[in-house]
Amino acid sequence: MSATVTYDKGQTAELFCSVTDLGDRTVTWRKLPNRNPLTIGPTTWVKDKRVHIEHVPNSSQWNLIIENVNASDAGTYECKVSARGTPFVQKVILEVKDIPVKRYPRIEISGRNFLKQGEDVHLQCNATMVDVNVDNLEWLKDGKPIADIVKQKRVRVFTAVSLSPQLTGSISSSLEIDNARVNDSGVYVCRSTGRSQLAGVKLEIKPDTNNSKRAENIQEYTGPATGPSVHLQPEYWIIALLSTISSIFIPSVR
Repeated sequence: MSATVTYDKGQTAELFCSVTDLGDRTVTWRKLPNRNPLTIGPTTWVKDKRVHIEHVPNSSQWNLIIENVNASDAGTYECKVSARGTPFVQKVILEVKDIPVKRYPRIEISGRNFLKQGEDVHLQCNATMVDVNVDNLEWLKDGKPIADIVKQKRVRVFTAVSLSPQLTGSISSSLEIDNARVNDSGVYVCRSTGRSQLAGVKLEIKPDTNNSKRAENIQEYTGPATGPSVHLQPEYWIIALLSTISSIFIPSVR
């Protein structure tokens, strides 16, 4: 008669074997139909470090321990004590349940979110493990649907849907903004149509300080002149400058 024990994948399995009046005989464990022993007495005969014997001295228990069990460990194990006449044999059937890893829906946004004015914005939203009821991703800016500004030619949204036979899959959506402006800054949210998944990112567009400085420098020299203005071409400015230097450093010859 065989006993059956069931464990989940990854648990430590304990196969019980009780032997009374053992005397000088030895308990041997093996997995059928393999003839090679797993353990003989308290000693492990396989290189698998997960396998060992649990025995308390002077007790009748010689239990086989298998740590971190997996599907390949399932099968029939035999606890045997050799003796003259009819040997003692006890069989244990080990069942291992393969518990699938539970996956949860996930959504995330990637891409640069700190840019300078004039650069292009590329935000990528990826949603995984979506169900059949989710057929699109929606973008929002500061809580308002971005569809209101998609009408601008410099703002575009691209979406791709992929479903598996198990009615789960992934959706990706790209938000692109050409020639970003300071007022494009804000909080951008990507969410599924069922609103079961959402992710957000703060986009910051910094002003182009170089352009601002150039504009300020130009303004400094565009104010009204205090005297009559004389407009000279660049080449005449150079000639006049050289003539001034010559008159200062070159002594006159009499």
